[in-house]
Amino acid sequence: MGKKESCGTFRRTGGGLLIWAMLLGLLPAKVVAAGGTMELVSPDCAVTVSSEAADAGQNQGYKEQAVDGDTETQWSSGPMKTGGANADPAAEQTHQWLTVDLGEGRNYPVAIDSIKLWYNAKVWPMVYKIQTSPTGEENGPWTDLVAVSREPFDGAVKNGPGQNIADETNNATPSTAANTDTITKSSLPALTQDAAVERFVRFYVEKVNTKAGGR
Repeated sequence: MGKKESCGTFRRTGGGLLIWAMLLGLLPAKVVAAGGTMELVSPDCAVTVSSEAADAGQNQGYKEQAVDGDTETQWSSGPMKTGGANADPAAEQTHQWLTVDLGEGRNYPVAIDSIKLWYNAKVWPMVYKIQTSPTGEENGPWTDLVAVSREPFDGAVKNGPGQNIADETNNATPSTAANTDTITKSSLPALTQDAAVERFVRFYVEKVNTKAGGR
């Protein structure tokens, strides 16, 4: 990957360091820097992906839409699972990932306090990792910031046993649900205590909700 100046701008916001990313049904993701004063990603950030959907259209499919800040658009990968709703949750799926290049003109690593993910309806990840790397090479090295694993559910995102990252408000009605994960250093599961992002951040999904119709 070539050299690239930082793609965001520093400005004081309530949310802090933002990473806009869509993965399958994943809508904007927000990564909050320590102190909550940095917005790191803008539409000119470089994005690489594992695949793009063959039927990509105006409102979904293109990797550039992962950083456009518009919740009406999203990146759609190729299929992960075989079949639609009620697929076998134990079956292997095709892994999919999205990597955002935060640019070079920063003092990495940048400490972070939390990560928040928004999902589209029932299409949320059952098993995923959020990772960071100084080089962004597909085969690594990558450092895990958090790893999440849970069971399928016929609705908006739901916590697994002992977890508290998912906002389960109205989770039986995905069209109106909050449908978010918020991961902090004290949540279950939690960010690593020394969590910090390098130049590249990757959303690596191993399984998508097998109760969702989307693949």
